[in-house]
Amino acid sequence: MALAGLAGVVAVTGAGATKVVAAHGEGRTNCSAQSVVQVAAPAAIADAVRHAADQVEARGHVCASYSVSSQNPGDTYQSIITSSPSEPQVWISDSPAWTQLIEKKLGSGWVTTGDTIATSPVVMGVPASLRSAAKKPNSWLSVLDNKLPVSFIDTDVATESLLAVVAADQQANTNDARSDLMRAVLRLSRSLTTAATMDGNALQGADRARIYPVSEQQMLAFNKAHPDKPLTPMVPTGGAKQLEYQWVTPVRGTQADSAALDALKQQLLSPAEKTYRSEQGFRNGGSDAPAGGSVLPASLPMMAPASQATTVSADTAWTNLKKDARMLVLIDVSGSMQTKIDGGQSRIELMESTATAALDVLPKTTRLGAWAFSSDLQKNHVDYLPLTNGEQPILDDTYRNGLIAKAHTLPGLAAKNGDTALYDTIAAAYKSVTDTYDPNYVNSVVVLTDGTNDDPNGGLSLDQLLARLKSQYSADKPVKIVTISLGTGTDPDALKRIAKATDGLSYQTKTPEQISGVFVDAFLRRSDY
Repeated sequence: MALAGLAGVVAVTGAGATKVVAAHGEGRTNCSAQSVVQVAAPAAIADAVRHAADQVEARGHVCASYSVSSQNPGDTYQSIITSSPSEPQVWISDSPAWTQLIEKKLGSGWVTTGDTIATSPVVMGVPASLRSAAKKPNSWLSVLDNKLPVSFIDTDVATESLLAVVAADQQANTNDARSDLMRAVLRLSRSLTTAATMDGNALQGADRARIYPVSEQQMLAFNKAHPDKPLTPMVPTGGAKQLEYQWVTPVRGTQADSAALDALKQQLLSPAEKTYRSEQGFRNGGSDAPAGGSVLPASLPMMAPASQATTVSADTAWTNLKKDARMLVLIDVSGSMQTKIDGGQSRIELMESTATAALDVLPKTTRLGAWAFSSDLQKNHVDYLPLTNGEQPILDDTYRNGLIAKAHTLPGLAAKNGDTALYDTIAAAYKSVTDTYDPNYVNSVVVLTDGTNDDPNGGLSLDQLLARLKSQYSADKPVKIVTISLGTGTDPDALKRIAKATDGLSYQTKTPEQISGVFVDAFLRRSDY
């Protein structure tokens, strides 16, 4: 077995020479020290990597042993971007997507990618009890979007899940499709399961079984273990994705002996190891099926590799939507919000109903705060009025009822006929959320207004506000602004610049029916800003 440390090495002296001997292998000569090469690999291929390492150690041609760790890809990724002491010297990564994410985080040059060791296509695995529900062709996007009973393992644990989200992102080419994807990611990322549970449920009836992203190698192993209830592959329209096991070496940390690295890599690429992996259900590049055949179509369509931008987009969506939102909503209660719109309802009455309806749509773990604003609303030149503290989730009935009661006070505040003290309020709100930033949430400020900045007390100019926001914004602790303009009396360019200063989003609505949808879309697309 590949050594976990130096315990399996003994020193023997004789005839004036020192000989380091691996307890399980042939002798090594002229080794002044025995090094241990730290290797990380996903669980699926870790056994094959250990097998190769054992062969190298048994020959005794290098002064090294290999410690092969079975590690979730997300954990290895984190160890590399944080330069953790657990960072491996070699990583058998299961997708170039991880390299794309590392380079986005650190810049190019922090990892070196080498040969592809093995591949395995990724499709959706359909349990026997759900076979009839999955006969119709579906795109990756529609598979995720609640059209079928689907569950996911977290993307940090299962690259198959990450690639499924990436594939759906590649197909989300319109705003509506993008919103559908965000809804799907929100749902799937909050109902995660484990591989053991997923496999166990796949043997159950249709009420418990779920369709899930799976590699060919995993499907072959499952079907071998459960021939009476095998998984059936569903290849979404657009083609299969693919795990691609690559040799990756981080450049930070302790570098391994080059001879030891080369010996392991060459062994992994040898015909004998290719045969070993093929017998385990892997492909060795190209279209050759594993030994014993495949469960996938012979002419398997493959989806094109994703760009770095798409991979980052998909990963960010998953990471952010898996987190709860912490939102401070700024509601314009200036006099113009009393303007009547279609049906005789005023803009502020629409805001009242929108705020109440949002409580039924947003996840109950959302932390939602609200400020009303118009000029001199609290007197003494204070233009905003905190309606809630935003420190409790809306699943708390007392807090939720308080939010609803405060929403009903909005028309009365608008009746004071104040002006639109927009810039000072945004500045105060942004500082408040930034000062109380919570890394466990996606932190944001949402601005709802029907006017332009009009503060009789003076206050900040647009340039002053933008300068203040840019100086306070931190990519490590991002608080982003979403602006939503109501009607045609706003300054869309100014609102866009305000949102852009914090990498946020800006919406312009022209009809009442758009407002509720835009507010929900802003919540769903918080991964985009």
